[in-house]
Amino acid sequence: MNKSNPQVRRIKAKKANYKLIFLLGCLILLAVATLSLQKYRKDRSKSVKSASSIQLLSKVWHLTGNKIVSEATQTLPKHILDGKNTFKITYDLHGLCVSPGQASAIELIGANKKVYSISFSDYGQNCENGQQTIDVPLSSFIGLDAQQPVEQIRATFWYPTFYSVDITNIVAYNSGSAVLGISTDQKVRPSPKKFPHITPIRPSPYAAVNLPE
Repeated sequence: MNKSNPQVRRIKAKKANYKLIFLLGCLILLAVATLSLQKYRKDRSKSVKSASSIQLLSKVWHLTGNKIVSEATQTLPKHILDGKNTFKITYDLHGLCVSPGQASAIELIGANKKVYSISFSDYGQNCENGQQTIDVPLSSFIGLDAQQPVEQIRATFWYPTFYSVDITNIVAYNSGSAVLGISTDQKVRPSPKKFPHITPIRPSPYAAVNLPE
């Protein structure tokens, strides 16, 4: 019996070592899992911030016309405006002095087919030649609920002589989120330049429509 005691003690010691190794292994796995979870949460947070801004246009809109309406339209995923509250629009009037209403409009078409619009005449520098960027709160689209589905975004221009307008970017974003490459400072609307007042009757359906290719 005494001869077997050292052997029994060795077996017990081995079992204790195995238990200790197993416990250390579990602690290591737990630490790795915790670090991985923290990294996932940080990456997810960065991803959510990036998703808070999105480019709406698949290509530059180049609108030209001469006594005709020019339109450009982009189909949108229905819930693309969820969590967004502002448009950042980069455009070039090429010296055009835009008129109010449909003669210089950005329109959102809801899934209910209702149209919500703003006019470039209320923003930026009118008659300007050169690229400029404006911030337009979605609340300026009277009646629009940004959490409701939308189907399209559209630009319409009209002028009684030749004109050319380029719209480079329309980015929807949340002004309360700091997103790389997006300034959240709201632009102050400058006083519009004075120019001969033109009050065209709604051109369509009386005028031809020029759709960019």
